[in-house]
Amino acid sequence: MSLRRLIDPRDLNWWLVLAGIGCSFVLMVGVTWGAASVLRGGEAMVEVGQVILILGTFLATFFTGFVTGWLGRGNGATYGLICSAGSLVVVAIALPLDILALLVAVVALAGGLNGGLLSERWHRRARR
Repeated sequence: MSLRRLIDPRDLNWWLVLAGIGCSFVLMVGVTWGAASVLRGGEAMVEVGQVILILGTFLATFFTGFVTGWLGRGNGATYGLICSAGSLVVVAIALPLDILALLVAVVALAGGLNGGLLSERWHRRARR
């Protein structure tokens, strides 16, 4: 799979893309809020809050990428990458610019890409 195919915006349903970005944004706000409430527990909860933030980011963008790729009936990887932009907005607003913010941004893109690629495989298997 080439990089050009991953970011090809042709043949996309833009209403579905906007819905995916919004869904990713809402899920990421929930994940960030949950991680922040755990982090209020004190110094002992820092690692737990970071794990919740990373795992929740991956699962939220994975779910969004899978659903939008599945509903889009093709170009699942493109839908996953573009729809993970909603979570990147939350990362840019809520987290200070440090290594954790960079890691969460990379995990968000990876989750969206994995969800989109899995939806493409799901479509190929369902067509048989």
